[in-house]
Amino acid sequence: MRWGGEEDTGQTCHGRTQVLAWYRRLQVQGVRVQVLGTEIRGDTVVLRMAVQWPEGWDEEDLRRATRAQAFQVRDGVVVDIRDADEHRIADSMW
Repeated sequence: MRWGGEEDTGQTCHGRTQVLAWYRRLQVQGVRVQVLGTEIRGDTVVLRMAVQWPEGWDEEDLRRATRAQAFQVRDGVVVDIRDADEHRIADSMW
């Protein structure tokens, strides 16, 4: 599994354990998520969500934001997670 940008950085996760640890850290820090919907596109599941960041994180407009992530699935297992291109999904979702 790989989760991150196009290039490997210190933020890129390479496995289930790293991804789950990243999500746990956000939860402990007070980040909350509400699922707004999903869409299946071939071998990819796009998850659209509202994210609420705790006070003190980023600028005011980033404390509550809509995000989308694309989970590529192969043989029933997530093999790649990327930020979904909002412009591309805006035309076809919701």
